[in-house]
Amino acid sequence: PFFFFSCSMLRKFGSNAVLIAGRRSNYGLVSKRCISSDLKAKVLTANESFCKPLSVSEAKKLGEKGEIILQDELLLDRYMEELSFAESKKQVPQHIPYDVLIFFFAARGSFTVANAILAHVHTKNSAAITEKTSEAYIDGLVQFGDMNRAMHIFKYCRENGDLLQASAFATLLYGAIRDGRFDDAKYILKDCEDQFIPPEIRDKIVQ
Repeated sequence: PFFFFSCSMLRKFGSNAVLIAGRRSNYGLVSKRCISSDLKAKVLTANESFCKPLSVSEAKKLGEKGEIILQDELLLDRYMEELSFAESKKQVPQHIPYDVLIFFFAARGSFTVANAILAHVHTKNSAAITEKTSEAYIDGLVQFGDMNRAMHIFKYCRENGDLLQASAFATLLYGAIRDGRFDDAKYILKDCEDQFIPPEIRDKIVQ
């Protein structure tokens, strides 16, 4: 089901090509047409403190990939409409978890859309935000190749006392080693050890 949901969203790029071409000066703005003021405020907060979107200049340096990111900024409102429709049809989250959608947009660099979905879930049912949600975002960022933002979210979660699954640590470690960020790799391993191995057990292992 997610494949067809994704294809439906991608088809909107073509159908809105003329609209996008005529509104390039508005890139980076959060849509106001159907997003509530409360949700909009949460998205802006997430954009500022959780995962900052790419600037227009940063996106343009990525070529076609960056063009898609900028288009996603314009199509944010439509994505949220599509999400509401999928929820009404019981496709989301019953068949397509929110975490999958967050990963999908994070992995393509569309952080504002990922933040909007995260804010939407928080508004609708904050209990639905779990360790898997953080992992999905981190995994998407690592896949996108942005370890700076991945490490920021990792530290943000840990500083707020959020636990992470072992697979999230593994993903971060993979990204750090891939990018030659060995100091980060040591930091990730140490934090993983602190979460999963209590001091009393750690002492016995050392002995």
